[in-house]
Amino acid sequence: MLGQNLLRCVILRTLPSLHRTFTLSTSGSARGRGRERVLKGPPRDNVFAEDELDNLDAMEGFINQSGTQQRGHVLEEETRERIARMVKEQQRKLKHKIMERKYFKQPQEVNLLTWKAKEQICYLHREFPDEWTPEQLAESFPVSLHGVHHILNSSFTPRTKEDVQKHDRRVAAHWKQLKHTLAAEQQSSNFQHVVDTGKLPLMINAGGSSALPMQGRAGKKALRRQKRIGVFESIVAGSVAVKAQEERELREKEQLNLDSEKLLKEIADTKIPKEKETMFVTGYRENYSGIQR
Repeated sequence: MLGQNLLRCVILRTLPSLHRTFTLSTSGSARGRGRERVLKGPPRDNVFAEDELDNLDAMEGFINQSGTQQRGHVLEEETRERIARMVKEQQRKLKHKIMERKYFKQPQEVNLLTWKAKEQICYLHREFPDEWTPEQLAESFPVSLHGVHHILNSSFTPRTKEDVQKHDRRVAAHWKQLKHTLAAEQQSSNFQHVVDTGKLPLMINAGGSSALPMQGRAGKKALRRQKRIGVFESIVAGSVAVKAQEERELREKEQLNLDSEKLLKEIADTKIPKEKETMFVTGYRENYSGIQR
């Protein structure tokens, strides 16, 4: 507003001099019909009229520049305020996350998948990413969507077959714990990703699905990492006693697979009444809903 008033004053003070500088007069030497109007040049007392026009343009440019600078200061101040609000909001969210983790810890998801099942999940997503998305995998195996992402992003690889067997023994122990929990109707949030979401029937795929394509992701790597067998070891490995032990271990493995399949089928066929479907996590959700956003 101040700039506009200043510009108006300059124009009003300049216009009279412009009027005196360029005036229309009647020539005394005009002959014929009417009078000829001629434009007289600038008199000697108005030789600075052109400078006044330049001053007017300079003043207008200065006012425009001042307005731009003023708007720039306003935008800069608004930007600082916006950044301050964003920082404050991030601090609020961070504080909320800290409180959530400290006082309302989510139950840890118990691993119910064998290494074979995890390899199958990775293979399906790697070879058929459009069809086997993380969401589709979570709907086909007894694991949450968060668990699927963890499996796909994991870089862990067992070094030996013994590591795989150790992993699967822990998983089998979890299966037995789940069966005992269901039979005793105990409350446990460790299995909420299976019980509360209605994924008990999917426990049949906890050891891998024979109806789906399967290829080991880490099998070749694990074999490459094993120590090479020397000449003496190869002679011992070819002995009758060693072969008999290998056959015995193979039979035990087959029996273990049968027992596992039977256990998984029993878990998958477990029927939970509707009024008890959320018995594992109802109390947890009631406490957690107060802070969840």
